[in-house]
Amino acid sequence: MTSITGCRGVANLNEQQLYADQYHIRLEALFRESGEDVTSQIIKAFDRTIRPTLKDYLPKREELIKAALAMFVAGIKALNKSS
Repeated sequence: MTSITGCRGVANLNEQQLYADQYHIRLEALFRESGEDVTSQIIKAFDRTIRPTLKDYLPKREELIKAALAMFVAGIKALNKSS
């Protein structure tokens, strides 16, 4: 015959096992509830740092596109030579 404390010990062990099995789920829920998600962090960083400096590049738009195209063509030629 098992005593009440013996049953409680088994129940406590089962409860601890349940908490251990659900640890990652509970931790993720805490992060979702109290933390800021990565997408909103990226959007805020874009709004704070990149967006204000975009107007600096608009006058040089054509020059930047030509430079990007030249780099792309040079990269394709280098890849073609290595094949």
